[in-house]
Amino acid sequence: MPFQISTYSTTVDNEFEFDRLITVGKVAAFIKENNKNLIEAFRISSPWNSAEQKEVYRLGDALRLLNNEKSELERNTRLTKLEIEGLEFTPDKYDRYPSLEVRWDWSVRDIFKIKVVRKTASGKSADIEVVTRYKDWDGNTHDNVTTADKVRMDKVESLLSYYRESIVA
Repeated sequence: MPFQISTYSTTVDNEFEFDRLITVGKVAAFIKENNKNLIEAFRISSPWNSAEQKEVYRLGDALRLLNNEKSELERNTRLTKLEIEGLEFTPDKYDRYPSLEVRWDWSVRDIFKIKVVRKTASGKSADIEVVTRYKDWDGNTHDNVTTADKVRMDKVESLLSYYRESIVA
């Protein structure tokens, strides 16, 4: 049977639910009785097996591959720039800068600029230089330079990925 009816099940404890189930039953009875006439009237063909749908799936797969390549290229560009000259961030609408969990017991907040100073041979961790920016009570902006040793690169990459819109080009 080409027609399918889908309905949710729930506790039937009020007038609305009883009426809903009665309506679903009437629709199901009508479809069962008039199945051949409905098929003839609507000329139902399966859209999932059509040539157009197969082309849509093929193009969707190609688009996904291109988006993945684009994302990987952007990621590699950010990492290269991070190692060569460092990356700067713009504050969000609340005038806050990104933060990074350097270790389990140490987080650096308000990161204005970050740069990889040295990477390990495996590339899994790095020494980083972080410039934090903050304002004092008078509204004056101050920068503070901090270095952190042996920071896991996956945490740095997560920072860059999450705040990619805030990176200054």
